[in-house]
Amino acid sequence: MDNEIHHRSFGQLFSDAIFFERLATEEKDETVKKRYLRASMLSTFLTLECAANCCLFCLNANNALIEDIDRLPPLSKLDLFALHGFKKKIDYSRNEVQKIKEIKHLRDNVVHPKVTKSAIGKHDEGDRSFACFSSPSLLTFSKKPKAATGIVSNSSLWSQVDCLSAIKSIVDFFNYFFKELLQMEKGLVFGLLNDALIIDGKPNSSIYPPSLFNEMEYLKSRGVCVKFMVTEP
Repeated sequence: MDNEIHHRSFGQLFSDAIFFERLATEEKDETVKKRYLRASMLSTFLTLECAANCCLFCLNANNALIEDIDRLPPLSKLDLFALHGFKKKIDYSRNEVQKIKEIKHLRDNVVHPKVTKSAIGKHDEGDRSFACFSSPSLLTFSKKPKAATGIVSNSSLWSQVDCLSAIKSIVDFFNYFFKELLQMEKGLVFGLLNDALIIDGKPNSSIYPPSLFNEMEYLKSRGVCVKFMVTEP
C-alpha cells in the first residue's frame, strides 16, 4: 500500500494569524501595521473554512456528495460533521456561534464588491485624477462595529483590537465545537486539522509548522487559551 501525506493547511493559517497579529503589535509604522493586521485577519477567516473542509474530508462520502456539500457555508459543513459523526447539533443561539457568523460576513465583505455612499464632491469636467488609498479623509467608511465581535466591517479601519477579537472568536468557537460539543480528544483534533503522514493506510504522525506551539503560547499571554487541540509537542 502506498504511503501518503494528507495536506491540511489549518496549522499554517492559524500560526500565520497569530504571527501577523504579533508583528502588528510590535510595528511602529502605521501603514505597515495595517498590512500586518489585514494579513492576520485574512488568515483567521480562512482557518474557519479550512477546519470545515478538514471535517468534511473525514466523512468518507462519495465524490458527488462531497461536491454538493462543498457548496455549503463553513458553519453548515461543521454542523453536518457533528450530526453525521457524533449525533450532535450546533446550538446557533450561543454567543460563540453568533461571532462565527459575523466572521463569515466579514470575510464575504472583503472578497465581494460593494457600493457605499461617498462624501467626495463632484469632480471638475475632464478631471481623471484618482484618490490615493493613503488619503482616507477623502472617503466615507462605516465605523459601526459588529454586535458580537465588535469588529468594524471595513478592512481599512481594522485595529489591533479587531484583530485579536477575530482570533479569539475563532478559538472560542473551536473550543466550544470540538471540546464541549463533540468532546473530541485534543490529539485527535490536532491530527484532524494538520498535515498527516499516512503509512499503510493508517495515520502515522502529524506534520505542523515549527512555530505553531510558540505562537499558541504567545496567544495565551494575550488572554486567548486554545483548549480544542494540543498546545505543546
